Amino acid sequence: MTKTPTDLDATVADLTAQLRAARRAARTARREALLAARQDLGVWLAEAAGADTPEAVARLRDALDPGQLRAAITAAPEPTAGQHDGGADAGY
Repeated sequence: MTKTPTDLDATVADLTAQLRAARRAARTARREALLAARQDLGVWLAEAAGADTPEAVARLRDALDPGQLRAAITAAPEPTAGQHDGGADAGY
């Protein structure tokens, strides 16, 4: 059975809405993943530094210079093939 132009327009509109919804969901998932990673990093840093009170966490934050941290991160070379990054799956 052949679809009429009106049916085709409705199908296009429905698929467009589905695509927009999927893109919104993907953006939301990326934002949530980044937020979770940032929170995990903060918890890890506070635990590693022994900052176990709100005051200690505030002192730790004050001690960290964002400019120096940013420079260290951008200056660090990316691991190449065959090198491991020492991440959680390093197998230690």
